Amino acid sequence: LTFYALFFDDIRILSFHKDYDDFFYGATAAGVIIFFIDVGLSSYSKSDYPFSFFFYLDIISTLSMIPDCGWIWELVINNGI
Repeated sequence: LTFYALFFDDIRILSFHKDYDDFFYGATAAGVIIFFIDVGLSSYSKSDYPFSFFFYLDIISTLSMIPDCGWIWELVINNGI
């Protein structure tokens, strides 16, 4: 999933036709959800994780995936969120 988050938007743009964007947007949205679940479970299971350096790093890296998902990003841009 980390490999996907790092490289597949670039691969999508370079290698696939626009018809496949919905597949990639769905995979990216699923990745955002999975990473947020990971942050939540890590916060629950590790007492020193919440509000640590790695906690904030995980939150920032997960939020950085949102512009890669056209469905979410269009909502943010159009609604001024």
